[in-house]
Amino acid sequence: MIPTKTKITVLLNKYKGLITEFLIKTDSKLGKELNQQFSSYLKNDLCFILGYLYSDYSNYEYELLFISGLNDIVDEFRLGANLNFDRILSNWDNLSYDKKSDFLGITKDKIEFQDFLYSVIFLSKNDDGLNLVELKKLLYNISVDLTDIDNYVDSNESDKIVEIKNLIEESVNSKDFDYNKYTTTKLESLSINKLENIYKPSDLKNLIIENQKTIKEIDKNYLKNFLKIHKFLEIKHSQVEKSFESLNDSITSKKIIDDFSVLLLEQIFSYNVIYYYSLNMITSLLNQNFVTFYEVYEEFDELGVFKNKFERELSESLTDLNKNINDFKSDVVLKLSIIENRLEKVINGINQVNKNLSNVISNLVQIEESISSGFNSLNHTLESNFNNLNNNLNDGLNKINSSISTGNLINFIGAYQLYKINKNTSSLRLK
Repeated sequence: MIPTKTKITVLLNKYKGLITEFLIKTDSKLGKELNQQFSSYLKNDLCFILGYLYSDYSNYEYELLFISGLNDIVDEFRLGANLNFDRILSNWDNLSYDKKSDFLGITKDKIEFQDFLYSVIFLSKNDDGLNLVELKKLLYNISVDLTDIDNYVDSNESDKIVEIKNLIEESVNSKDFDYNKYTTTKLESLSINKLENIYKPSDLKNLIIENQKTIKEIDKNYLKNFLKIHKFLEIKHSQVEKSFESLNDSITSKKIIDDFSVLLLEQIFSYNVIYYYSLNMITSLLNQNFVTFYEVYEEFDELGVFKNKFERELSESLTDLNKNINDFKSDVVLKLSIIENRLEKVINGINQVNKNLSNVISNLVQIEESISSGFNSLNHTLESNFNNLNNNLNDGLNKINSSISTGNLINFIGAYQLYKINKNTSSLRLK
């Protein structure tokens, strides 16, 4: 078995000749100015391939080192200078952690989200085809060698190589890519393609109104707090609508569609969880199932849903998404306000494919997850299990002659939980 660093040296020597010879050909065809532009696209695509293959991995030092070497080969041709990468590679094991990080950071910082390989697109528009064929082969072979740097190709790398091969071909015909179709397919895969399947807050309010006399006779404060829950759900439903409408507009980034679809899924789930337990709480009270009622009521109270005001304007410190979510675990209204504050910014910048936007979306997903997880803990604290709780809810609604049907609600919660299990299982395979 060839040591990894030795393999990198061998591969870089091979690709130095191939890349230099290829750039001489494109220089002859495109001219100096266009070839400089093409070379920049090529470097960016190499970084993108690295990120595409290894963004889910905690350590890919040698893969970074290999791509850094390839980019230096491109720069040596562009600048006409020797950048001494061979010296860095031969002395790599003697460098400090900080020096290694600084060097690799140059390449790591260039990893950006892309839908296509722009060097392929560029040549498809500016070349007669011969160089394009060679470029596609070059990018694919580099991808294959990259996955084999450590002498082991896992199943995830194998799958990604197939995806990259397809992506190379798709890039040639990228102008025909249908983003609307991609969005529809993505939403369907998450079972969230129809907003009308989401329960409206007005249904819950009607249930409260229809039974307000009974609720008031038990405790008038319950009536007031149930209406606060309705208000809370109204705001969350509005957020879901905004997200859904934004995803149905013309977005020109698969990465943003993917990220935003997951956010929408989490928004719908946290909304449904609150709605589900709201129904459980109200029907339990009306049917004098006080054990279940108090368990759920206290959870709502602890999470701050019964606060007197829904704060919509927060200081900069409170809207800092780097703040540990656990610091405001019991303040679900604050979380709702942060989501409201940042969701607007995400929607306004939805076509800006950058790391910052993706990080904001990721943080919003975390907040939505933290909202639903507070209520999900009730599945473990209640004496009844989830199935019994569903039965009790349906029986309770029947006893008070409610027209609300919980089938879709329960099915969505079940489908979401299965999605999470499958996602977590898949993540474990990458470790």
